[in-house]
Amino acid sequence: GNRLRGGPQMIWLSLD
Repeated sequence: GNRLRGGPQMIWLSLD
């Protein structure tokens, strides 16, 4: 549910 932050390495944040 979260928007991507920090770049491609932070893509896992979008899963929430």
